[in-house]
Amino acid sequence: MRVGSVIILVLSAALIGACGGDSGSSGSTGDTTTTGDDTTDTGDDTTTTDTGDTTDTGDDTTPACEPLSTVCVAGDVWLCKADGSDVELAKTCDEGTTCVDGECACEPQCTDKVCGDDGCGSTCGACLGNDQCQADGTCLCVPDCTDKQCGGDGCGGPCGPGCEEGVECSPNGKCGCTPSCDGKTCGDDGCGDSCGDCDEGVECAPNGQCGCTPDCEGKTCDWDGCGGICNSCIDLKNDDGSTETAFGYGSEPELKPSKLGCFVRFELPQSHMKLTRFTAGWMFGLFNLQVPFELVYVPAADVDCMKGTEGETWYVEYCTAEAAKAVHIADLLPKEPYVDHHEADELGEVVFPTKTVFIGARFTITEYPFFVCPADTESEGHSSFMFPQYENEGVEIMQNAAFKDFEQNKGAIPFRIRAELTPESKP
Repeated sequence: MRVGSVIILVLSAALIGACGGDSGSSGSTGDTTTTGDDTTDTGDDTTTTDTGDTTDTGDDTTPACEPLSTVCVAGDVWLCKADGSDVELAKTCDEGTTCVDGECACEPQCTDKVCGDDGCGSTCGACLGNDQCQADGTCLCVPDCTDKQCGGDGCGGPCGPGCEEGVECSPNGKCGCTPSCDGKTCGDDGCGDSCGDCDEGVECAPNGQCGCTPDCEGKTCDWDGCGGICNSCIDLKNDDGSTETAFGYGSEPELKPSKLGCFVRFELPQSHMKLTRFTAGWMFGLFNLQVPFELVYVPAADVDCMKGTEGETWYVEYCTAEAAKAVHIADLLPKEPYVDHHEADELGEVVFPTKTVFIGARFTITEYPFFVCPADTESEGHSSFMFPQYENEGVEIMQNAAFKDFEQNKGAIPFRIRAELTPESKP
């Protein structure tokens, strides 16, 4: 009897819950049906269906990474698994290397450096102006007074000795420089100013002509017709190849020099050019006897030359230099004139710091007592000098006049050179 009463009560409650509508709405049809997990509400033509299905079939899964690809993580190489689900360590990069684009590569060492080698075949940067890169990778300004008599040294200091009162210092550091623009429409006037400008898009050639077209056809180390050079090298000669005689002293000079230097002043197209060939037109005695000589050079800035005045001096130009300023190139023996050359392997790594340089063959007179230099009488001797070397007040000096004076031309010392441009060369 009690059981039946309980069942009747439960069913009554179920019916009331199933049939009961909104108590605030009259005439409710009660069109709401609950069947398990699916619920349908048709009262306002709106249907919502929840299947209750939460199973992931895996059809739309996106891999975490590209399978078998490599990536960089904390400087090491990591490999994506074959299923693309994750990465795993593939290689630890050695010291001095780091991961770049998925593989170990050299790691530039540029901490606290603004210039110099980065340890990986490149640089940490470059210095500007007169600044030069130091061993610690910093830039330091280095004064430069090369070929300058006045003006600034590029680091805030002066170049000396300066000009006399009333004499102006030119932009390129010359006292009383006279501009030269003859035959030029553009470029440097020789004093640091300009001879003019070219139209927009037209280049100024080294010879001061706008739009000049270089011609290097059939040329090796020669001028290109526009003031430049072909193949980054130039052959310069001080004679025409007809060397037949010598010029000098008939007997030992009173000053009793210890050495005798035969020098030629060469004008190079640019500074910092490398000497790669030397040859000479030796007179028969020097070549036949194989008299040894020391090949040297002296930068023009270390040679003090003064011009003569016709009617007042016998010399056109007279030059003096301290013997210690001569830079050793090589110890050599004369080779057959104009046939055999002293090539780069004999000359070493010689780079001339300036465009104007005196190149000389220096002989030791105490071993080979002769006092002459070879001469080509068919060529002008304005750039040829025979320098006896002797002591003057405790200092070894070299001095003499050019082979050409106001009275006669003794010929030219027959030296020839080849010089090549370097990355440091400047016009």
